[in-house]
Amino acid sequence: MIGNRKPGRRTWSGWAAAGLVWSSGIVLGLAPGSAQAAPNKVTVSGTAAGTVVAPISVRQINGMSFGQFVQPASAGALVLTTDGTLTASGGMGAQTTIAQNSANPPRAGQFAVDGDAGRLFYVTLPSSITLTGNGASMTVSNFTQSTFFGFAWTDSDGEFTLNVGAQLNVNARQAVGTYRGTYAVTVTYL
Repeated sequence: MIGNRKPGRRTWSGWAAAGLVWSSGIVLGLAPGSAQAAPNKVTVSGTAAGTVVAPISVRQINGMSFGQFVQPASAGALVLTTDGTLTASGGMGAQTTIAQNSANPPRAGQFAVDGDAGRLFYVTLPSSITLTGNGASMTVSNFTQSTFFGFAWTDSDGEFTLNVGAQLNVNARQAVGTYRGTYAVTVTYL
């Protein structure tokens, strides 16, 4: 026994000396109606949503045409820009000055892209294709497009007009006739 107190018992002044905090005359955590311990499990509701957008599609409006040209004595190339301008090089230099048939003038390929309004998409074109006809095949290469490095956005109506140009590589003494081929245009949402 210490003084007149039994060991393990404190007086009110002893509790205060021990640093116990008093609030409104109630010892925190000991009085009835005080805050309870947090539960071990809490549940909250989360939300989920999904938005269906219009699928992206592409269709050809106009086929690409390098127009008409005279059979060259030496190999050359015709370059068709996305705005339909045609320039010649090599053996094709003087071969494009002939009058063009109104049914098949030089023109860039043109495509309509349809999809969700204001949506970013990417266009992929081939590296080269082959045109076949009466003689040796000709290659079409160096495809170009009227996008920003392949990236474009549909407008507020979900539309975009894509123009495609390329280079036609013509062989020396290419056989007379019409040469045809196809190329893939792939559009993908990003």
